[in-house]
Amino acid sequence: MANNLTILEHKLFETDFFLDKIKESKKSIDTKRHAEYYFSAFLSSSRSVTFVMQSAFSKLPGFTEWYATSQDILKKSELARFFVEARNSSQKEGTTYFNITRFYQGETSFYFSNDGEFKFAPKDDMVVSSEQYFGLLLNIVSDFFKQFGDHVDPKKYYSMDKLKERGQTVKQLEYEVWGYDKWTSFGLSDEKVLDYITTWMYITNIDSLFEKYKCASS
Repeated sequence: MANNLTILEHKLFETDFFLDKIKESKKSIDTKRHAEYYFSAFLSSSRSVTFVMQSAFSKLPGFTEWYATSQDILKKSELARFFVEARNSSQKEGTTYFNITRFYQGETSFYFSNDGEFKFAPKDDMVVSSEQYFGLLLNIVSDFFKQFGDHVDPKKYYSMDKLKERGQTVKQLEYEVWGYDKWTSFGLSDEKVLDYITTWMYITNIDSLFEKYKCASS
């Protein structure tokens, strides 16, 4: 189950990448078109975060109930609803409404041009609003770590204590990770094999995003 975390992490860092690209575009008014491209990509990748979580972790005991609560939080947020609607407009109609720029003291500010289609649209610079929305998603991910860390956090999932709690042998864990007994077949001790697994296995860097966007740490 911990392996599924790489899927979620990929989507989170993809979202972060496009948001950084929008920020870079603020340095010159000539890059407005690029900013629109990046904003469209940000809308798509950020919208996929909860979809990926649901797909990757739906079989976790208690996840369905937790996910329903998280969805309720997003539904009650005007900002979150706006970004969902903006993503739908971008994907289905090809329009981002990312049309107004104001060049001031060497930097471009991007604003959302609302023609009345949206009941709510942020009045702040879209970079600020996008950061706030991504921060909301990251807070949900952080809460997910707190609730299900034993199942998804590699540092916990691949520990000997959690292995015993699951009633899983080290050899079974090797088959889960690689599909064969990679090191136990050489007669290595369980402790040594676990050490190899935690050394070679992918360890999440999602905490760096929590820190970057000032979210609660897992």
